[in-house]
Amino acid sequence: MKRAGGRFNTRSAGRRPDEGAGGKEAAAGRRRDGVLKLSLALAAIVAAAGCATTGQHLADGPTAPQNTAVRPVFTVYGTYPHTEEGMFMLKHGYYLELQVLFEINPNWAVSIGSGHYRIGTEWYVGEPPLEGAPILARFQYGRYSRTGLIRYYFSIGGGHMFYGTDDVDDEALGFTGLGLEVLGRQNLDLRFEWGHLWAFDSRYDQWLGGVGLAYNF
Repeated sequence: MKRAGGRFNTRSAGRRPDEGAGGKEAAAGRRRDGVLKLSLALAAIVAAAGCATTGQHLADGPTAPQNTAVRPVFTVYGTYPHTEEGMFMLKHGYYLELQVLFEINPNWAVSIGSGHYRIGTEWYVGEPPLEGAPILARFQYGRYSRTGLIRYYFSIGGGHMFYGTDDVDDEALGFTGLGLEVLGRQNLDLRFEWGHLWAFDSRYDQWLGGVGLAYNF
C-alpha cells in the first residue's frame, strides 16, 4: 500500500498529494471501476475452477458425513484494523469471498479464494475507501466432533492484493484463521471463521470475522 516507486508512507499510503478535487474524483472513479472489474474476473476464475471439478465423495463414515471432495464456499467477513498506526487511519470494512475448497481427506484441505475487499480510510476528509481484489490460498487442518456434525479447523496461507490502480501498489498478503463448521441436512453447511490478515509491504493488519455457507454436491 505504498506509493508506486517511492518509500512507504503511512499518511499518504500511495496517494498523490498534488491531485485537485476533480483529479481525485476521476482517480477514485478509475480505481472503483478497475477494482470491480478485477474482483468479478477473479471470482469468475475461482468459480470456474470449482465447476470444472466433479463432486467426488470421500469415504463414508462418521468422521466425514456429507463430505465431498470439492465444495464452493461463500463468506462475508467484517474487518477491523489491528495495528496501532492503522487504528488512526483505517476504519472497519468488509471482505466478500468466493472460495473453492479441495478436501484431500476428512482432516486436510486446501483452498483458493478471491473476492472484493473494501475498507474505510481517514487520510483526507472525503477520501474514498480503499478497495482491492485479493487472491488467497490456504492450507486447512480440521477435526470432527464425536457426533460428526461439527468440524473445527485451523487455516494458514497467503496471497496477493490487487488494488487495480496506479495510486496504490499491489502487495503480498498473509492469513491465519480458526473456524467452526456446522454440517447441515440440505447440502449446505454453516461456517464461522475468525482470522488475521496482514500485508507485508505496508505492514498493516486486520482482524476478520466471517459467516459463510459451504455447498455439498
